[in-house]
Amino acid sequence: MVPLCSRCGGGGIGDQPRTCTLVEGGPCEACKESAAIYHQIIQLEEEITKLKEKRRVLATTINENHDPFIHKLPSEVGSHIFHLCMPPLELPSFDPESQISYPLKGSGWGTPLTLGAVCRKWRQLAWATPNLWVAPVVDIGPATPSPLVESLPGLLREWLDRSGLLPLTIFFGHTRFLKGFTSNILANQETFKATTDLVIELINHYWGRLENLYLELEADLFECIAGSMEPNKITTLVLRVRNRSQIPQFITQSKPSPKYLTLFSFPPTSIDIGWDNVTHAALGRVNCKDIIKLLQRAPALEYCHISNLDGRWDESSINFDTVTLHPRLRSLTSGFHIENVLDVINVPSLEKWTHTDYTTPERHCYAMISLIDRSNCILKVLNLGGWFPIGLKDLLRATPSLEHLTLRFTWRFENTASMDDILTCMTSGGGATSELFLPHLLYFECGGDTSDTFSAVIDDSVSPFTWDRIPQLYYQDHRRSLTLKAWTHQSRISDETALELLQLVDEGVDLRILDWETNEDFLEKFRNSKMERVVSSPNS
Repeated sequence: MVPLCSRCGGGGIGDQPRTCTLVEGGPCEACKESAAIYHQIIQLEEEITKLKEKRRVLATTINENHDPFIHKLPSEVGSHIFHLCMPPLELPSFDPESQISYPLKGSGWGTPLTLGAVCRKWRQLAWATPNLWVAPVVDIGPATPSPLVESLPGLLREWLDRSGLLPLTIFFGHTRFLKGFTSNILANQETFKATTDLVIELINHYWGRLENLYLELEADLFECIAGSMEPNKITTLVLRVRNRSQIPQFITQSKPSPKYLTLFSFPPTSIDIGWDNVTHAALGRVNCKDIIKLLQRAPALEYCHISNLDGRWDESSINFDTVTLHPRLRSLTSGFHIENVLDVINVPSLEKWTHTDYTTPERHCYAMISLIDRSNCILKVLNLGGWFPIGLKDLLRATPSLEHLTLRFTWRFENTASMDDILTCMTSGGGATSELFLPHLLYFECGGDTSDTFSAVIDDSVSPFTWDRIPQLYYQDHRRSLTLKAWTHQSRISDETALELLQLVDEGVDLRILDWETNEDFLEKFRNSKMERVVSSPNS
């Protein structure tokens, strides 16, 4: 290659060569060669673009030719198949094992576009199938790329137009634009604000068709939701506050009357809704007074899930001389810092209670016992987790109607003696003069806490009880129908006890013992190892 002249620097491979004029009036040989290469690159890039476009068209034709059934089916059937391809809506869960949350992720954005990208006929069918477009997910924040922020309002409008007249589910999450957070790929603050306003405008426009509404916004943005259109069909309402800097307000012109209500860092006193239809409520990051207000305002409430309770409450705001009666509450999920609430409520219909508490290893059951005695409820399901509580046997004695008991604790060695005492009561009860202990119990689960925060402190060498107590329990005729599920470490059960437990299983007892480490069925593993020893024995 000819070396560059001293009067020009040439150019990079992707750059247009610089103008080069020597004293003789023409470019140097190196510049001529660089310019020729540059023009050749441009031509090749144009050819590659044409080939890619041709290949894309061929891919559509290939997909169409290789489609074995969609094109041969009536459009109604094809639309139904497309609908079955959609992921299920992730509505709020009131399962005690779940957290109060809803995922702002692609429950609706990806699948219809993927179906429409296969070929022209699939695209026409997908565009004409309204139930593919009823659940858009919008989540914008400072890190959202500028092209998406700019195109989002038009995309959302087009998306909702394709939904026909069907009920809508809208997920809208928003994190405010941060000052000083700049990038050449991110939207500027004016564009960001304009997009936010347009999305809220679309929510207000389609208010009359909303069935499920999920809002996770800064506190002040909730006031922008006008909700003026009738009729109001909202069944599920989820309000979560991001970066709470002030008390949020949710007051709409056409106030919703949801059946399912979730409030996270959102006081019940700050929303204006029809409370008479609320049967399921979930509260998170609120205080005791908020819980009491909820019980007072929602007379039809049957399921209440409370998590992340704020312990920084003012006890002077609670009137301990007045007890709030809620006659219809059937299921309660609660956690730590709730003792003051338990002291001032009466729930005679309570049947299921899930309570998890990590406040202190020396926590007591007294507030729970007091509520049960005051309410005179017939509790059938009790799920307890966290630290092993003081007074557990007294709590169980106060709930003779229990049919389902789950204990998920962070076990310590001293807890084994307490559980052995409970098993003794379950075994010895039933005499002619003694009172039965948990006489209706049909399911008993006993294991370690599995939460991410506390799983590391579980000592898998600690068994919840002494295992030779279990055969004694099942020797009582009235316990033969009891289902027992428990976890242990392999070294905690002797071979003699394992053989007795295996015999009970063979007799039809519903007994499952799982290994702490592998979660494998311990008894089946023991049976197999015993058979292997027999087969490998020289005298077999």
